[in-house]
Amino acid sequence: MKKEWLLVLVIVFVVIASLISVYPAEVGENIMVKEPKTTNEEKQDYAPNEVLVKFKEGVLSEKIEEIFNEFNLTKISEIKKLKINRLKVPSGTIIQETINRLEKNPSVEFAEPNYYVYTSFVPNDPFYCLQWHLDDSLKWDPVNEICTTESNPHGGIHMESAWDVTTGNTSVMVAVLDTGVAYERFSDPNPANCYNRIGQLKKCPGSTIDEYYQAPDLANTIFLIITGSDLVNSDNHPNDDESHGTHVTGTVAQSTNNNLGVAGVAFNTAVMPIKVLDAKGNGLSSVVGDGILLAADNGAKIISMSLGSSSPSSTIESAVNYAYNNGVTVIAACGNGGSGGGCDYPAAFSNVISVGATQYDKTKAPYSNFGSNLDLVAPGGNTGVDQNGDGYADGVLQQTFGSNVNTSDFAYWFFQGTSMATPHVSGVAALLLALNSSLTPDDIRNILTSTADDLGATGRDNTYGWGLVNASAAVNNVIPSSDFISITLFDYPIDFSNKDPGTIDNPGIGNPHTVRIDPESTVNVDLYQKGDDFSGNPSVLGIENMSWLDSNNSLNSYVMSKNYNNNISNILPGTNVSVYYWLDIPQGQTGGDYNTTIFIKAVKIGTSP
Repeated sequence: MKKEWLLVLVIVFVVIASLISVYPAEVGENIMVKEPKTTNEEKQDYAPNEVLVKFKEGVLSEKIEEIFNEFNLTKISEIKKLKINRLKVPSGTIIQETINRLEKNPSVEFAEPNYYVYTSFVPNDPFYCLQWHLDDSLKWDPVNEICTTESNPHGGIHMESAWDVTTGNTSVMVAVLDTGVAYERFSDPNPANCYNRIGQLKKCPGSTIDEYYQAPDLANTIFLIITGSDLVNSDNHPNDDESHGTHVTGTVAQSTNNNLGVAGVAFNTAVMPIKVLDAKGNGLSSVVGDGILLAADNGAKIISMSLGSSSPSSTIESAVNYAYNNGVTVIAACGNGGSGGGCDYPAAFSNVISVGATQYDKTKAPYSNFGSNLDLVAPGGNTGVDQNGDGYADGVLQQTFGSNVNTSDFAYWFFQGTSMATPHVSGVAALLLALNSSLTPDDIRNILTSTADDLGATGRDNTYGWGLVNASAAVNNVIPSSDFISITLFDYPIDFSNKDPGTIDNPGIGNPHTVRIDPESTVNVDLYQKGDDFSGNPSVLGIENMSWLDSNNSLNSYVMSKNYNNNISNILPGTNVSVYYWLDIPQGQTGGDYNTTIFIKAVKIGTSP
């Protein structure tokens, strides 16, 4: 990529060459920012003029009124079920002194401040407030230089409430296929590799050392380095020599809550950097294909590619399909041509989750491609505007190095592009797998698309796909894998597609289907079905002594089940229970039209499938 310095704004304009095979899906300006003041200074512990008081059982209302008068308290409201009064105290009152006096009164059970409650987890990273793209609540006040709360929701992905559920798991590996990552301090003694790591070859008089540097804000990020993972230089050090890959990786899993810099989406997730783009941001489809296979064969569960080409490479598509068939979720940038003709490749392939870009106000970023093969959008930013009025261009903020500086000189940069949008989705996908490691690529796609904030026309549309990724809604849609119980199934699945119409058939007679609970936990067994019935209804399964799976189901065609004790709940671990099923197909229907197959699932008590 060609990078030019513009005036004193420290702005870099990125030009994507038209003839390269694969390129990073970024475009526009990069702006270095100064350090703001700490973001959490203004938060207070409790409301300054309020107390909460509960009176002892049996205290008469006259006595309560007397206490109100004594302390000059005014009732604001009452939590009736708990009999707790919310009371206003006079301005200037020292709250703790009032509470101490109230608790000495024999009629008072307790008194306490009306504490403020904040999101359970808010990172202490000093630049976090400038990352509007992570949470809708973030608003930087440039006048007072403090972090405030945004009253009008903007284009963030609701990370704070998602972090209350999970911050990721190091067992989940995200492969970032890009220009590499500034993950280590490394010196290469090979003179042939001596270039300045800013994207330009150079002569090194008197030196035979080629140095890479670790980004300070990636020091706590977990990296798994695979043999041969620098596919450009054919070595084991996939270090970044362009800056793009470091910025992208930061959005996925930047070291977070470390009192330094910025935050990442899934910061307890492990990253597998694979270098497939060179120091100019260029790459070949053969190299990208090798990178996908390397990631899939070495434990990556998510592959994040902020790169693309206008040409469909069968090589890359074959590699994507290999990864997908091996349970790897592949996510890629839609591209930055502003075209409505669809996404670039590999994002356009059917087994890839394609990601377009939005700006601060939740509208499509002007550079973002869109079309019929767009799945989702995420914040990609727009460095040409300052819609939130924070004094900075509305790009996506992460740490990396700039051009014309050595990679030891790191700063925090606003970038824009579908490159920046993609790692938001990859990070959220990693959070889903942290909760349930058994999720398939299709499961992850369905969760992300079904929980996205719908933008544009109702439902899916070509401008926003299924909508703006919503991290909070997505993680709250997933039941942790620890809540599922594995079971051993015999004689399953049962296929009723060949049963005769108008007859009642009991496939369990003479051959009951045994359910054995494997883990040491008491569970409920829950039946569910896969496929529709002959009328297209999604649920025709009824369970004796349990409720319908679909409360609106009124069909008289159903499958029933019971065991010897007429109760299929609270089965003890390690025990076997025989379960019978029968099916009633109504007159006038052919068995071949009935394509429902019945399976069994066991879940812990208190959870739902």
